[in-house]
Order: sequence, then structure tokens, then C-alpha cells
Amino acid sequence: MHRKPIRAFVLFLALGILSSAYAADKGKEFITKPFWNLHKTYRVQFEIDNIIAESADCASPKIKYTVGKKSIFKEVFTDEEKRVISFDYVKDAGGKLPELDTPYKICKNITKNYKYKRAGGIDTGILVVPYKVRSGDLFGDSTLGPYIALKGSSISLLATFGLTQVSVADISTSDVKTESGLSYALGTVWSVTGDFDIGLIVGKDHLSGTAGDNFKYQDKTWWSFAIGYNFTTE
Repeated sequence: MHRKPIRAFVLFLALGILSSAYAADKGKEFITKPFWNLHKTYRVQFEIDNIIAESADCASPKIKYTVGKKSIFKEVFTDEEKRVISFDYVKDAGGKLPELDTPYKICKNITKNYKYKRAGGIDTGILVVPYKVRSGDLFGDSTLGPYIALKGSSISLLATFGLTQVSVADISTSDVKTESGLSYALGTVWSVTGDFDIGLIVGKDHLSGTAGDNFKYQDKTWWSFAIGYNFTTE
């Protein structure tokens, strides 16, 4: 007879306990949040308890702040000794929490790099396309050019624009000549090391003048693997 009120009370109590456990979290967290940033953005992998005020001394800080796993911060400035950051999301870890959008400092001599992982921001670099697949056939047409990528924690989206060398048949003589043109492409890229990337891209080539008129694959889609050198350090 009284089961419904009791169940409602238990559910209300459980929700209250659950919400109180997360009440100290600052900001909102979702999986793609670090992705949409122009600054280098990081997601905390393990609890970090060596965050100090920007003006504090690394050797003897008076107050240390603590953030939990999945906290998100962006990089403001970094050098050999410190990394100045500000938080977009703070996960409660039982210690004193930093404020959002406020500069703090991580001293590199007391905090290991593996405690946080790059998860967002803009990367730039050079991309080499060694060959292209067109209509199921493999062509040794190469492309070299800069790229810009929107960085993710495991995969990045990139755009590239560069110079290409393609083989074009001269209709009047049936000879094959190498012509220069422009390539533009979109794709994804994965980090192999801190500096080197591999990617899968889809693009088109455009040649001007008579060369473009004779080029069978003018502005037609190709795909390829690519190798990149990343100018943006972790």
C-alpha cells in the first residue's frame, strides 16, 4: 500500500547523493569538447595535484590545486620549466579546485607529461602524397604541400593544398609529358610520433591551359595515403 511513496523517496535520495557527488565539478564535459578549440587543448588522464597559481614559485608553492581524470584545459604558454594553462572543465578529485578560464601553472619538474593527453586545437605541417588512386588504377603522381588540421585525441581532420606533378598525354603526338598543377584535398590524419603523421585523404587535381584540356582526370576525385611532418609539438 505504501510501496510507491517509499520507492519515490529512495529514488529521490539516490539522485540527491549522485548529484552531490558531482556538485563540485566545474563546467560541462562532453567527449568532443576539446576538439573545437584553436588553442592546444588537453584532457587529463590521471589525477593531477601539482597545479599552482601562475605567480607561485615552483620550488615552494603555498597552495596546490587538484583536478581529476577527464578534466579539460587549454594551453596559454609553455617553456622548458612550466606550462601556463586555463581550465574549460574541472572534475572534482577531492582537493582544492582551480577556477575556470583562469591562468594556472604546471611545473614540468613535478608533473609528468603522461598525466594529460593532447585532445584538441590546430596542427600545421607539410604533407606528401606519394601516389594516387583514380578509378581503381594506381598513378605515381605526387603532391607536396602544407596542411592544417583540427586535432582530436585519436584522430584529426585536415585540409591540404599543394603542388602536384601528373602525367598527361599529348593528343597530337601521343607522347606522355609531366605537367605541374594544383591539388586540394580533405582527409583524416593519425599521429605516429610527436612529429610524424599518416593520413587518408581524398582530393582533386587541377591543371591550367592546354595541359588541363588534355588531362583525363582534370578535377576528378582521387584518394591516397599520405605522410606528414607536424610542426605543432605536443
